[in-house]
Amino acid sequence: MGAEKSNIKKFFENVSRVKQYKTQEDYNLFSRRRVVFDMLRNTHFSKVVDLGCGSGGYLHIKKQYNCVYFGLDFSENMTKTAKVRAKKLGIKEGAFFQQGDAENTPYADNSFDLVVAICLIEYFEKPDKLIDEIKRILKEGSILIIQSFIPNLYAHSLFSVLLSIRDFITGNKIEHKQYTKDQLDNLLIKNGFQLVDFAYSNFYLLPATPFDIFFPKTHVLFSEYMARKNPKRFGFFAVNYIGKYRLTK
Repeated sequence: MGAEKSNIKKFFENVSRVKQYKTQEDYNLFSRRRVVFDMLRNTHFSKVVDLGCGSGGYLHIKKQYNCVYFGLDFSENMTKTAKVRAKKLGIKEGAFFQQGDAENTPYADNSFDLVVAICLIEYFEKPDKLIDEIKRILKEGSILIIQSFIPNLYAHSLFSVLLSIRDFITGNKIEHKQYTKDQLDNLLIKNGFQLVDFAYSNFYLLPATPFDIFFPKTHVLFSEYMARKNPKRFGFFAVNYIGKYRLTK
């Protein structure tokens, strides 16, 4: 295991990080999840894998669509938390969780007709192996829903400085790779995917920190207004890009 992967695993095994994802209190998580479920409305599938499943934030896919759900995450603590969440949701069967690497999954070729990859691609400096693995386990003609963080200096200028200070103090530096809409679209199109739908989420009126911390309701109201008014525009204000793609070859 390389140094970068070791750092990522250490980061997500941290108890406070698991707690954050367990409570799902983060508005950024909520805003992404709503877009994913909007994109699923006209999607037909029976077997889904959630790569980087975390604490099971997308388990409602299993409940709503009565599909077979597989959750894979690098962190054992996260998968344990996801199992507990499944029990709380009343999911007794058809949901399976495993600790593992999204670049080397334990699944057979052409296993799934839906792959969900939220808050995942950012951790791969070179995403080609990840995309190849998604292609391997996804059936031809089936759907990938993937999210990336947008390189938004307007929203993240101060936040990036604070993160750098935190990483310096903790010594646990993790690179988060960011993609514009065109960059992510082009990456997937060259690998045999076709763009079906897209949306932005989590829009910032003013740069993150301290505005959204001290005035969270104002931030959420503005973001929700932008997201519902036209989620395909005003990407300048957004920090998430979520694309829905069909594997064509």
